[in-house]
Amino acid sequence: MTRPTPMQKLFALLFVLFTVLARPVLAYTQVGYDAYNKGVLAYNQADYPSAFNYMRIAAEDGVAQAQYNMAAMYDNGEGVAQSKSSALYWYRKAADQGHRDSQLALAKAYENGEGVTRDATAALQWYRKAAEQGDADAQVKVGNSYTESMNYVEARRWYQLAASQQENEYARNYARNQITQIDRYERDRADDYDKRVVEARKRTQEAGRAATEAYLARHNQPPSPSAWEQSNEAARKKLKGMMDDHTYKTSPYYGTGCNGSASCR
Repeated sequence: MTRPTPMQKLFALLFVLFTVLARPVLAYTQVGYDAYNKGVLAYNQADYPSAFNYMRIAAEDGVAQAQYNMAAMYDNGEGVAQSKSSALYWYRKAADQGHRDSQLALAKAYENGEGVTRDATAALQWYRKAAEQGDADAQVKVGNSYTESMNYVEARRWYQLAASQQENEYARNYARNQITQIDRYERDRADDYDKRVVEARKRTQEAGRAATEAYLARHNQPPSPSAWEQSNEAARKKLKGMMDDHTYKTSPYYGTGCNGSASCR
């Protein structure tokens, strides 16, 4: 029998390592998986005490969906005495594993102060986690937070994500309406900005005209509004020439041919 070469041994080792590492890493065992399935069956048969007991086994074994179900049963008092604090404990367990519905449940609890001190910051953090996993209600909440802070670029992004959801009609319609409102606001703001620019230019022109007329009046020169209103280099040169000419003509040497030279003084 041919013995494997060192290279063949290396390939065999790499294959084993790849096979092991490629397997999904589960947070629970077969015991938890079986208990979860039995819990679902008992719950569907309205045997809530048995369902709760099976869910507890699965939840303690690390099954995220069982942790969420157990939290919901604590929340609603199904098969166990109602307990908001216990519900939050298991919601958090599942949320920390990335369970989207648990993240949303935690966000609502923090937002409304149910079983926990109201905390808008914590609520938004959990809404964002759920939103990033595609929950339309959470996406709307994140969009609303950006709307309140007047960051309409980010608000629109999250509303567009919610508006693209097909299974949540309420969130979809609400998000579309919010996008329409943002569009209307931005159009109105742009129109208002244009009006303010026109008014500012008008006030600047009026102030400049008044200053020019006051200057000319001091030099006994009739005002020339056309020179100011043209607002170009030629007009400014014309105005300067008018003032220079006026200064020369009002000189005591005007008409003497001296033009202010020392010999004529």
